[in-house]
Amino acid sequence: MGDIDGDDASCRVISKGGGVVLVSVEYGLAPENKHPVLINDCFRGLNWTLENAKDLGGVGGKIFTVGVSAGAGLALGVALKAIDEDLGVYLVGVVAQVPATVHPEGVPSELQARFKSMEEHADRTIDTASAMHAFWDAFGTPPTDHYASPLLHPKVKDLKKVYLSVAGHDTLRDDGLLFKERLDQNRNFSVTNKLDFYKGYPHYHWTWPSPKLDKPREEYNANVAEGVKFVIS
Repeated sequence: MGDIDGDDASCRVISKGGGVVLVSVEYGLAPENKHPVLINDCFRGLNWTLENAKDLGGVGGKIFTVGVSAGAGLALGVALKAIDEDLGVYLVGVVAQVPATVHPEGVPSELQARFKSMEEHADRTIDTASAMHAFWDAFGTPPTDHYASPLLHPKVKDLKKVYLSVAGHDTLRDDGLLFKERLDQNRNFSVTNKLDFYKGYPHYHWTWPSPKLDKPREEYNANVAEGVKFVIS
C-alpha cells in the first residue's frame, strides 16, 4: 500500500486531467521505516524535482505537492517543511485529497469537540478507526509533530494555495474540515483555498470498482483536475 505502482493510475489521472508533469516519489514505507523517514524522503524528492523541473518538461514557478490520504498529509507536511527551509517561495501550493492532518492523540483541546468523525465513522469506511490507529502506530510519529500533523504547524498561514477534497462518511472527514478552518482562520491572512465536499461518500470512494460509482468517479476526477488548475493558476 502506498507504492509507486499502486498509485500509478491515480497519478496518471492527475497528470492528464490537470495538464501537469507529475513526479511520483518512492518513499520508505512504514513500519520498516519510521518517522521522520517518510517526510524526509518526500522532501528529498521535492528538492530533486526543483532541481530537475526543466529537464522533466515542467514549468518553474508552477510546482506543487499532491497526495491522497496519508500521502496528502505528507504533501502538506513537505510544503510546510519547504517553508521552514526557505524553499516555500518555489511552491505554488498543495493538492490534498481526503487528507490525514492530525494524529488522533494530538488534536488540540479546543478542537476535540469537533473532531468526531473518527468515532462517528469508526466502522463505516475502509480506513476504520482501528486501521487509522494502526497506521499511526506503524508511522511511529509523536502525536504533536507538526510535519506529520500539519494541522498543528504554526506556519499553515504561509501556504500559498490549497485544494482539499473531503468525504462525508470518512474517519478523516474532520481532519480535512478542521484544516480548512485553519486556512480560513485569519481574515487578513487567510490562505487561498478551495474545498470539494462529498456528502455521504466514504474514503477513496472514487477508486472502488462499482458501476454505481462511475459517475461519482468521473465527477471526482474532474474536480481534482480543476483543483490542480486552481492551485497552479
